[in-house]
Amino acid sequence: MSMFKLNCDAIVDPASRAGCGGILHNHHGVMISAFSQNIGRCLILKAELWAIFISVHMSRGRDFKILFIELDSQIVVSLLINDYNNQHDCFSLVNRIKAFEANGDRFSWKYIFRGANQVVGCLV
Repeated sequence: MSMFKLNCDAIVDPASRAGCGGILHNHHGVMISAFSQNIGRCLILKAELWAIFISVHMSRGRDFKILFIELDSQIVVSLLINDYNNQHDCFSLVNRIKAFEANGDRFSWKYIFRGANQVVGCLV
């Protein structure tokens, strides 16, 4: 069992077309897998949450003790580590992400500045 780091990001253009991507690294910094995906039309908050959901789903089945997840949205980090309003537009997606933790996966959420997330930004 080892530790993995996941960086994920999303982008939305002026026409509300969104894309997301993620990179999974092992504890030596070696890239294990990556993805880039068109997710249709949505706002940036939902696109960021889709990036996390897809990235975490991609990392499932790996034998990790803890998954360190870095993203450049303080709002998303807050939604995932704090209690949130079940009337929120993203309630369902946040719940799906939190379900991974409820099933025994261990995550460490960390906000990073946009400049530190540039490699993933190139994917999307």
